[in-house]
Amino acid sequence: MIRNRLGRHTLTVTLLAAAAWGTPAPAALEAIEQAYELSAQQVLRWPLRTGDHVVVRPCDTCDTTTLQVTDSTRFSTGFNAPDISLQDLLRKKTQQGSSADYLVILFYTPDERQVTRMILRTER
Repeated sequence: MIRNRLGRHTLTVTLLAAAAWGTPAPAALEAIEQAYELSAQQVLRWPLRTGDHVVVRPCDTCDTTTLQVTDSTRFSTGFNAPDISLQDLLRKKTQQGSSADYLVILFYTPDERQVTRMILRTER
């Protein structure tokens, strides 16, 4: 019985070693885009035009984060909604009022800190 257990353990270790040895090393993963999901109160400053920055506080204890809006930033009111202009997005935000409960999703490049997509979700 002891010999049988040792045989199974030896076989298991041998198979694991063979699998690890025969598998190429995994490639390093690189984040090309990250995102913040924010409430209305977490967006401290909205961009007014291309080149401006959006300032957010990702959590209650987090420092503020500044991200740049560029010519290639896309704006919309949902994931499957068509793109709109920044001015249209700001109009939609204003229509919600100051005490609105909406969600803002910011996708950005981690290296350049540039916003790639900004989504304003007014429906939950």
